[in-house]
Amino acid sequence: MCNEEVTRVIRRQHGIVTGKQARAAGFSARQIQYRCTTKRWLRVGPGVYRHNAVPATWKSQLLAACLLTNGVVSHRSAAALHGIDGFRETVREITVPEGRWKSLDTVRVHQTRQWYTNQHIVREHIPCTDLSRTIIDIAAVASPRQVNDMVDAVMRTSRLDLSDLYAIVVRHARRGRNGCGVLRDVLDSRMPQSGVPLSKWSRLVGRLLVDAGLPEPVYEHRVLDRFGDLIAQVDLAYPEARVAVELDSIAWHFNRVSFHNDRARWNEITLERWTPLVFTWSMYIDTPEELIAAVRSALTPNLRDKRHSL
Repeated sequence: MCNEEVTRVIRRQHGIVTGKQARAAGFSARQIQYRCTTKRWLRVGPGVYRHNAVPATWKSQLLAACLLTNGVVSHRSAAALHGIDGFRETVREITVPEGRWKSLDTVRVHQTRQWYTNQHIVREHIPCTDLSRTIIDIAAVASPRQVNDMVDAVMRTSRLDLSDLYAIVVRHARRGRNGCGVLRDVLDSRMPQSGVPLSKWSRLVGRLLVDAGLPEPVYEHRVLDRFGDLIAQVDLAYPEARVAVELDSIAWHFNRVSFHNDRARWNEITLERWTPLVFTWSMYIDTPEELIAAVRSALTPNLRDKRHSL
């Protein structure tokens, strides 16, 4: 039975098995050593083996490298695993946490201080950076033309749209990652004159706030006065804290009537003891931490209570 289980692991893992997996299936150290001595298993590295009947492939070499280093496939190799056009199964790249570097002859090893397991997935039984992390990693090492081609490829297959890609820039820029500037420039060159759809932008801001540890806001919230009459429908809100967030876009507000109506609405909301916050697209893109800080401050009970008492 242990032979059958190990065989399933080997088939699933592109011919690769670890000593730990073999022992978990019931193999003894002597049985593992026997298979190595008889050349049925070829030792790839400490505790990692490849079945002799399975030729070494790009995928098996990447998986073996990950198992040897506790790393994940990344950069151009991850792009190829994700099936992004223009990236072929030739380059071998993985990423490991800083301080765990191991030199490998056939694989390039990147080190990172930003090791977030929620950005790791498994593709074809190989640990790999998710699409978001892969895109920003590529932007950090590729030319602007290559980044532009990558953006073309992911948008053409409808896996991500322009607003999703901007969200990647904002999320990673907050963490100081390389590649954000190049990707931002490529996206700005594609931005339509009308901007990102407002509904999409609202979701991006909501995602940014939640990612920063704040509660999920209510979208398209209807603010009523003390008599139950509608004052305004705001883009995002925290009704219990009476905080209203409006996203100010030139595409929707750049005319005299809208300018006047918007200010009148915010005056009414303020008189109903709500805290109105207005953010522009450039605030979201260029200073997301300030946006987050403003919302967090407005939600702080002590500050809110102090404001209401004035």
